[in-house]
Amino acid sequence: MNRIKQLNEIEAKYNLNDVETDGFHPWTYTRVSIAVDIISFDNAHTAENNRASLWSRALKFFLTSIKCLCLLLRNNYKPLGDVDILFLCTGRRTLNDGLYENVYTDDIAELFPNSITLEQDYELTHFSPAKTKNLFFYSRYSVICFFVYAISKYLFKGRYNKKYKELHGIFEKPLNELSGNNDVLVTKWISDMAKYYFMYGFMRKKLSNYLAKVYPKIIIEEEHYSFCHMIINEIAKERGVPVIELQHSRIGENHSAYNYPIGVKIRQFPDMIFLFSEYWKNNAAYPIAQNMIIPTGFPYFEKQVNVLSDNVKALDKKNIVFLGYIFQGFDKLAVDVHNRLKHSGWKVIVKLHPFEYNNWRIKNKVLADSGVEVIDTNQRNLYEIFASSTVLVGIDSTSVYEGIGFGLHAFIYDCPESKKLEDLCDNGLAKRVKDCDSLCTEIENLSDKNEKSAFLWKSNALENIKNEIENMLAKV
Repeated sequence: MNRIKQLNEIEAKYNLNDVETDGFHPWTYTRVSIAVDIISFDNAHTAENNRASLWSRALKFFLTSIKCLCLLLRNNYKPLGDVDILFLCTGRRTLNDGLYENVYTDDIAELFPNSITLEQDYELTHFSPAKTKNLFFYSRYSVICFFVYAISKYLFKGRYNKKYKELHGIFEKPLNELSGNNDVLVTKWISDMAKYYFMYGFMRKKLSNYLAKVYPKIIIEEEHYSFCHMIINEIAKERGVPVIELQHSRIGENHSAYNYPIGVKIRQFPDMIFLFSEYWKNNAAYPIAQNMIIPTGFPYFEKQVNVLSDNVKALDKKNIVFLGYIFQGFDKLAVDVHNRLKHSGWKVIVKLHPFEYNNWRIKNKVLADSGVEVIDTNQRNLYEIFASSTVLVGIDSTSVYEGIGFGLHAFIYDCPESKKLEDLCDNGLAKRVKDCDSLCTEIENLSDKNEKSAFLWKSNALENIKNEIENMLAKV
């Protein structure tokens, strides 16, 4: 059974999204992390994490504390006054021409000078120098918020234990049903609920005060399901401020942040979503009306396609990119294709996921000294690799959709981990391959270019978004 469908059935059965304690919705704030656990982690992995040595945990705590102190010193939370648009973004940034850019919000923010961007930290850091103008952080309050929770848990144990027992009594039955009576997972999930409960009160007060000072007409956000963004969405709904989310990754039936039981109302969900194209509109059970789901395009991606594709038109593009997590057998497939096609002028490139950069030579020995180019750094622009390639082979990566946008012929390695990309094959945007023979046969019989990319990416994205925002501003 699809695990997200199971999650939806259980939350509908027990009305979990309606459960509230002191204004806080425990289930809604933890459902994404719960979904990640039940899909991605087995019992052994969870237990292994819990058995981390005392020394490693102490070292991690020490390093985290140092980073937190740095954030406390760096905070620049001061608002500018009434603004048209408040942009909310994660701390993820891409280095372009010496400046760190938020690829989802910066191009739009430049069109609206009377706007500010409020950024959360990315793994306890902020990238600098940033391209974004009128950029502010709330890192100080995020750090203090965490210590509020820590003090509540370790110094005021009575209050913490009382809340934990309350949450355990409410959620024990549905969580056991969801996890198959996995005590480790249930304990973790209820602990997360308790943690967010104690963080919520402090952070909601601070963010509410901030919105009262800035008083935006519209809020535009990247990733609505981060903790602080969900709080801001709640406050915005209470104050009648419309919230728009910009699509920032693949949306499908396996993404818990966009799939809810039919008819449920979620206070923490944005009022509107701007999608990459019409393709994504029916890919999930969004908890908002269809007319609030608007295909607009992705400005940064469209700009990169146009610029980079023009720059490499004259190049020989006989490159085959293997992309994403190197699951079992995927590394051997890359080496086998390299050995079979290298005499025909084809070059195989393996672009690792960032989580694999440090240990791939140990875990994927078949790649070492194989002649295959392995990219294990963020210094290489993925879009530049796409622009100079013809073929893309993937398993589980949003970037497969971006590669198709560059006109690459996409192939999905048929394995259990590739189920998330089944929609591409079902819609004729990619083909399944099961081994070296089937992939090489496809490559040797390619047509000139994949012309189906427009199905995934709407054109004139920046103008589309500009028009939608201006129409909204005229009404508020």
